[in-house]
Amino acid sequence: MRRWPLSRALVALICVGCDGAPEVGEPLSAQARACTAEDSNPNEDVSFQVLVTEVLEPRCSCHTISGGLGQVVGRLNLAEYDAALAGGVRSGDETVVPGDPCGSALYQKTTDAPPFGAKMPFDGTFLSADEQQMIIDWIADGALP
Repeated sequence: MRRWPLSRALVALICVGCDGAPEVGEPLSAQARACTAEDSNPNEDVSFQVLVTEVLEPRCSCHTISGGLGQVVGRLNLAEYDAALAGGVRSGDETVVPGDPCGSALYQKTTDAPPFGAKMPFDGTFLSADEQQMIIDWIADGALP
């Protein structure tokens, strides 16, 4: 009997129902880049710590809990600032592009048409418009620590 490494088995499990999703490493779609995400309050900056406390920790356990499934499979750690900017399996310059929410996979993955894979959070309790806006605001503000 052939044994798969744990990471391949987890990827296979996660990709059930992901037919037609682009492979990791493919360019971000033009459709995703056509968004018009703007900072909702240019006079007030959102810090990474505020984003983590108010959106990521309560809603995104795969990438915020040490050793969470998202950290194992996608190697994306959203619990720490430097790790979040470094990105996961995809290159870091696409995960968070400071000043460009529409070019940032972190925001795109919360939309109805992510450029690759499934919409996040994976458990299906998707982010509210206000939570998505906080991600937009943080990135539009320059992805401050």
